[in-house]
Amino acid sequence: MIKSPTMLRVMRAGMPRMKHAAAALLMLIYTAASVASGALGAAGSIPAFLALNALSTAVLAALLFMYRHPVLYAFPAVSAALTFVIAQSAAAALAQLLLPLPAAVLISVTLSLGADKARAVTVAAVSFAVSVLPVLLVFWLTGGDIPSFDAVNRSLAEFFASLTTASKDGPVPALTGEAAAALARYITLSIPAIVFAVVTVSAFAAVTVCAALIDLFSFGEWIIPDARVYTPSVVSAALYLLAYTVSASLVSFTSADVVGYAAENVLLCLMPAMMLWGVRSLYRLASKHDKRVLFAVLTVMLLMISPSLFLMFVSFSGAISLIYYAVRDPVRRFFHHLFHGDDDDDDDDDDDDNDWID
Repeated sequence: MIKSPTMLRVMRAGMPRMKHAAAALLMLIYTAASVASGALGAAGSIPAFLALNALSTAVLAALLFMYRHPVLYAFPAVSAALTFVIAQSAAAALAQLLLPLPAAVLISVTLSLGADKARAVTVAAVSFAVSVLPVLLVFWLTGGDIPSFDAVNRSLAEFFASLTTASKDGPVPALTGEAAAALARYITLSIPAIVFAVVTVSAFAAVTVCAALIDLFSFGEWIIPDARVYTPSVVSAALYLLAYTVSASLVSFTSADVVGYAAENVLLCLMPAMMLWGVRSLYRLASKHDKRVLFAVLTVMLLMISPSLFLMFVSFSGAISLIYYAVRDPVRRFFHHLFHGDDDDDDDDDDDDNDWID
């Protein structure tokens, strides 16, 4: 049977398998992280659940990439069984079976096929989103309470209405009843974007740790360099700027309509990627001009003065830099052709002194 090049890449033909001792260590870490994730998730500690689930997914994906032994597929079942014994929750046990395994397989295969980090993060995020649906179904069927949007909205409105601020006459409400209800509605309608952002950040963390483990165990030559760098698409940068423009046109959250909420959801979905790329591009610009200390000082100052201002600045920088690199070369070629005709002298194209990053 003749195997196709794609099949050979998936099987990592010619790539050595990692040592048994190293694989055993990673298996132990995976099992501990997976069981702890399920137990803490059943106890209601969502941040810990998300962090440990990303870790267990990353470790399993790295094992599937480097060790490539069928015994690995038994460990998610073992972790699920241990989780059920400890947490006494069928939903938590199912989560440890369905969340890490499909995402780990997809990350491993995607990296072996030479995909970049953005694609690996995308497939992992989709896997997480799809896998969580049967977990929620089992949680509901076993008596779990999944609050409706109306219930969430009421709880948030009550919480914001209960907030107080100090005054000379004693504590007074921080928000009026109308403002508290509007803010609660704003956050409730942003839940889809918040969930999307959480899933994407979890997938990003899993792929990042997986690539780091592959490098740590000296298998880095088997993945492409772009598997370590997350580069958002230019389309996402343009959508982010458009959504920000629409969102900024709203006077306040109390005046938001369907279009405004849609823009806010798009904004929240794309903000983590733009922020990450913005920090990276600004840091590399500072490094190019030997201004790392100045960059660090300005970053700390902005974070202390206004974290929201820092977030807006770096996310805008990320979006603009992505668009800049997309249009830079075509614009150069256009003006070169306009002023020099068919002259193939490309010396100007090699001058990157004004580049933001390179």
